[in-house]
Amino acid sequence: MPDHDIEMITSEQLHAALRKSQKHFIILDCRSSHEYTESHIRTAVNFSIPSIMLRRFAAGKIDITSTIKCRDLKERILSCYKESTFVLYNNSNEPVDGDPTAPATTRGGEEVLLLSCGVGGPSSGGGGGIANDTTINVLHRKLKQDGCRVVCLEGGYANFRQSFPEWCEDEVINANLQTGCAATEQLMGLRSLRISIPFSDSACSSSTESSDCESTTNYLSEATVNVEPIEILPGLFLGNASHSEDLKSLKKYNIKYILNVTPDLPNVFERDGQIHYLQIPITDHWSQASDLANHFPDAIKFIDEARSKGCGVLVHCLAGVSRSVTVTLAYLMFARTLSLNDAFLLVRSRKPDVSPNFHFMQQLHNFEQQLNIDPSQSATAKQQLYSASSSSCSSGGGGGGG
Repeated sequence: MPDHDIEMITSEQLHAALRKSQKHFIILDCRSSHEYTESHIRTAVNFSIPSIMLRRFAAGKIDITSTIKCRDLKERILSCYKESTFVLYNNSNEPVDGDPTAPATTRGGEEVLLLSCGVGGPSSGGGGGIANDTTINVLHRKLKQDGCRVVCLEGGYANFRQSFPEWCEDEVINANLQTGCAATEQLMGLRSLRISIPFSDSACSSSTESSDCESTTNYLSEATVNVEPIEILPGLFLGNASHSEDLKSLKKYNIKYILNVTPDLPNVFERDGQIHYLQIPITDHWSQASDLANHFPDAIKFIDEARSKGCGVLVHCLAGVSRSVTVTLAYLMFARTLSLNDAFLLVRSRKPDVSPNFHFMQQLHNFEQQLNIDPSQSATAKQQLYSASSSSCSSGGGGGGG
């Protein structure tokens, strides 16, 4: 029996909701995992539903949380299930069971938690007309039966991407990376667990939490400007804008890769072709904390590539105390199995002025939970790293903070 009270939401309405980080606004990408990997709405979490599980879900033998492996994500959905608005979309303006012309309604003050859901095969979430047992119809029907509010994205993903490409992201995994390849692919798999949950109103309303550590004033301060970048691990350097422009230091430490964690600082030597660049266009502000976390996989892959080739890699932002430190901590946590606390202590032992803003630290805490780092492993890794770092850095890798 068709469901005639289906609601639609336009790309413009969804875009507005994403920008406002509205509460209890859960978006489900009902395409295949292959299509999701190629491109999806920014910050989306992907989970694939095998066909047999989809049939069990349709028959009411399992609920939606049974299809989710990530404990944090499962708890998040359970905590706001009936109060949430679920937004479903597939590739194009494909009809779901019901009347697609019904008007959309929205709720104010809602929080955005992006999910992506697909059935195992590559042909399962897109294409022509939708059968009654496809992901989007099953989800729509079951969520409505559970008493949830469900809306569908008018025009689907294709229309949204055309209108708001900056709110979509592509994922490219370089399978040819020899050293660290398996670890990088494992991290890319963490995309399926990534939950970028906006912070509470009380946290977000306070600008003091976002310390503006990388303001121009701090950057120009003599206390934070240092001659050379800091070597955190062999070949991994942490620094500021001036270090990225110092060709003499770059050559001295064989730095041929630079990770620029700013939206506006230039990649000075990019045209020369001697230095490889990756730019993460993030400002040092709480509103972009989840955006920075979304770049962890690419940043880790970039650093791994440099170190696997025996090259130095410089991670820098403006002052070298917040954004670049956050990326460096994420790398240490993933590549060296360090807890957030141990990674922070290691970096601070080399660079005392580090000060990631509060919201970046929250994203690192979420990342730590996703990695599920064992404390005993972290302690062992920390001991090994302190030894390696001390012996390596005593013979090189500049002084002071960056």
